[in-house]
Order: sequence, then structure tokens, then C-alpha cells
Amino acid sequence: MKYILSHSLQMFLCAALLVTCPFPVSADEKASKEEQQKQEESSQPRVEKIVTQYPEKAASRLRDDFLKEEKAKQKWEDFSAGTVPQWIWGPQQDGKYRFKKVFSGKVKTAQLRATCDNVMTLYLNGKKLTSSSEWQAPVTLDITSKLNPGQNELIAEVSNQEGAAAFALKLVMTDSAGKKKYLVTDSDWQI
Repeated sequence: MKYILSHSLQMFLCAALLVTCPFPVSADEKASKEEQQKQEESSQPRVEKIVTQYPEKAASRLRDDFLKEEKAKQKWEDFSAGTVPQWIWGPQQDGKYRFKKVFSGKVKTAQLRATCDNVMTLYLNGKKLTSSSEWQAPVTLDITSKLNPGQNELIAEVSNQEGAAAFALKLVMTDSAGKKKYLVTDSDWQI
């Protein structure tokens, strides 16, 4: 014998037994439930997954070893000492120029710092040293190994893009006795 239970009795029994019972649902009720679920999901904060990893372990070093390494690193000259370079340029502010200076290179060390508003390329004895278009960040180079023991020719090809135009360079050379010589931009440079 078949028993037909009313809809409310079916709901009561399912709730009492904590069981989900499938009941026929109209299309409107289904769409309404789906929309309600979407609203609930969008109102809940989204949980992002956190990614983790283990850091690499660096080899330990003794303090004395670290200090030895720091001392072995290149020490730059104090470019504020000695002769002060002058900003130089040619007769036309928007021109391109090639400045040249010849000097003796029998030294123990030679370090150079230069900048140009706007663009420069430096050459030593016909070989390119560096280029820069950042006048706010001067270029600093150790050119000891690139010097000839006799005469050397330093060339700066410079150009301006707009506004102020200027080029400045300082070369600090130390001889074997520890005496410093300075080569700086000034009116003696050739165009």
C-alpha cells in the first residue's frame, strides 16, 4: 500500500532526520535560490591563498673574513680633494663637441669621474671607456690598466639635448711614491 505524505509532513520528517530530501522545485524557485547563493558568495570576503617557501640558507662567515673581503674591494679616490674641475662647453649651447686632452700616464693608479649635461662618450687612446646620458649620476672608472706608460689621449664626445650644456671630468692619478696628480676639465682642453 502506498502512502502519500503531504509536503509539510515530508519537510518535517526530513528536518527531524537531518536528511536532505529532493522535492520538485519550480523554475522560479530554482532561479531565486541561485540568485540568493550568488549574493551570499559575493558578500563574503574572498580568501586568498598564501604561498610560502623556505629561504635559502647562506653559508656562515667569520667577521674577520668579511672584513678582509671589504678591504680587498676597490677603494675610490676622494674626488673632492685636489684641483676642482670646471664645467666646460663649446661656443654653441646646442652643439656637439669633441674635447681632447693629452697627458703622461706613468702612474700606479688612475681613477676618473665625469658627467655631462646631456650625453657623453669617453675614449682613452682610441678605445671607448664609457657612455652616459645621466648627468645627475657621474661615471666613476678605474682606468689604471688602460693607460700607456708614456703619452695618453683622453677624448670626450659630448652633445646637448636642450637647456644648459656642460661637461666636467676629474682624473686622479697616484704615482709609485704615493703623490697625487690631478687632470681636470678647464680652458686648456682642445676642441
